[in-house]
Amino acid sequence: MAWYYGTYSCGHDGRVNIIGPTKNRQWIADRKFEGLCPECWEKKKIEDREKANAAAAEKAEEMELPQLDGTEKQVAWANTLRQKIINELTPIIEKTKNDELKTFTRDEIIIIRSTEGNVAEIMQYIIENKTKASWYIDSREYVNYNKILMEMKGIEAKKE
Repeated sequence: MAWYYGTYSCGHDGRVNIIGPTKNRQWIADRKFEGLCPECWEKKKIEDREKANAAAAEKAEEMELPQLDGTEKQVAWANTLRQKIINELTPIIEKTKNDELKTFTRDEIIIIRSTEGNVAEIMQYIIENKTKASWYIDSREYVNYNKILMEMKGIEAKKE
């Protein structure tokens, strides 16, 4: 364990604690100081998040999407997550319209199979019926399109 001192790319001085083999420590320290200091990194992360939320809110208004229910912070984040889902599904819908079957990625094929090819209907269902911000936040890592398809058809999902 050793402390290394240096100047970050943002111009702030700092120190980092590095553990591990001695021969690698200087290289690790150099890589750490190539980036932003922790304070500047946090500011940048917040700014990026606010920009993404503002862009998603603007896009939602432009697309005339339904308002989401939740706290102000939840709605801002959920708008970004909803836009991510739309951005993920729109190219799949376009490719299926144009019969570009050979250009699908592995992830797109998984989505098409889990939705039984009803990608456009499922996207419309999500937009119209999923108006709670908490749903988008809870589904941020993985959207279970098969469960949504069953919900659309009125089939009770098996309890896990």
